Formats: sequence, structure tokens, C-alpha cells
Amino acid sequence: MSFKIENLSVDFVKLTDGHHEFDYNLDKTFFEHFGNHDILDANLLVELDIEKHGNVIVADLFTSGTMNITCDRCLAEIGLPIEAEFKIIYHLNSEHTLENEVVNDLNSDVIYLKPQDYSFNLTQAVYESTLIALPMVKNCDDLIDKPCDQLMLDKIDGINQGSTQLDPRWEKLKNILNNEE
Repeated sequence: MSFKIENLSVDFVKLTDGHHEFDYNLDKTFFEHFGNHDILDANLLVELDIEKHGNVIVADLFTSGTMNITCDRCLAEIGLPIEAEFKIIYHLNSEHTLENEVVNDLNSDVIYLKPQDYSFNLTQAVYESTLIALPMVKNCDDLIDKPCDQLMLDKIDGINQGSTQLDPRWEKLKNILNNEE
């Protein structure tokens, strides 16, 4: 299955005022679309709640599922649970639209759409909010079932234990520093 950017497009002109819900299932092809090969696999459910009132559309994104990535410590493949929320406010026919360009306000999650627009795409918002939900350090410690590659951890410990002897060049540099004080 390959990801198509149209999969996350919403034709808001077809929506009546009120509440609307959409669900999207995403896998690793979604991340491959962005050239992100750090995500080895994914099983994500994106729930989109839209509230449309006249010229304003409030889109709430809720993403949950698992993403398989490489452990930063032992290089084993681990499945991290992901939960992300993101809110975007779309404003239609606004006086903020300048010369047929979409104006994005960087201080808020408001996107101003051109009068001739009929849809908006959530691909970038889903991608960014999902990646932000990943922890900075991705390792097996965050999981109940710790699948750490013990062989790799033993090799790392062996390298660390063998490096206790200091390089004599560093000692000479320390002596120079101590003589200046």
C-alpha cells in the first residue's frame, strides 16, 4: 500500500455547518512519503474532528498507535506507543489573504485560506505532530517488555571498560593547562 497525499485532504466546501468526524489509518508508507526512513513501521489511527461554523473551521487531530523505530542504545527494533493531539483553525475568505497567497500566522495555529480554495490538506500537520510525540531519547527503558539486544549492550560495556586508560597526549595537555594557572 502506498500513501497518497490526497488521502488526508478535506473538501470543506462539501461540509455543512456543524460537527464532522473522519478516521485515517497510516502505516510506514506515510513516513516514506517524507523520506523518513527512521520509522521502520507504523500502525497509526488519526481521528479528525471538524467543527465548521461559517468562515471558521476548527480541526482537532488525535493520533494514536505504535511506531517501530531503532533503539538509540542497543539498535534493536522497538515499538513505541504514540499519542498526539494537534489543533488547527482554518479561516475562510479572510481579509488576511494577501494577493492570492496563503498567510500562515506563526504565533498561532491559524491558517488563512484563499477565497478560491475548496479543500485543505492535513498531511504536514499529522507528520509533524506525530514526530513531536516521539521521545528525544528512544530506548527500551520506556517499554514494559524491554527487548534490548543484550549482545550489543555487552559489546558497549566491553568497549567502555577497555577505555579506562588515558591517552598520554591528554596528560601533557593537562600539564600545560595546570602550568598556566
